[in-house]
Amino acid sequence: MNQNNFTQDDWIDGKRYLLPSNAWRNWYRVDVRLTKAINLGRGARLSMIAEAFNLFNTENYAGYFRVQRSANGAPRPDFGSPDGIFATRQIQIGSKLEF
Repeated sequence: MNQNNFTQDDWIDGKRYLLPSNAWRNWYRVDVRLTKAINLGRGARLSMIAEAFNLFNTENYAGYFRVQRSANGAPRPDFGSPDGIFATRQIQIGSKLEF
């Protein structure tokens, strides 16, 4: 602690940001889009679309609690734990008519 009674700038080992480990599970989320086009004649076409975002429903944290100590210097039990999560798996279907 830098003894200024402001806990938002007390960084661990001089690093401002707390980042997740550099592991495969923290890298990528799988998104998929499938489209099937059906010709209707006279230049018209109907496309059926199915999309999935975060297909395998992988945890995808938006951030982490970054305050290490309270104003009186006591360790915070929530430090380093996730404080928000991005959307879980989402699936949508749709259609597109071109003529």
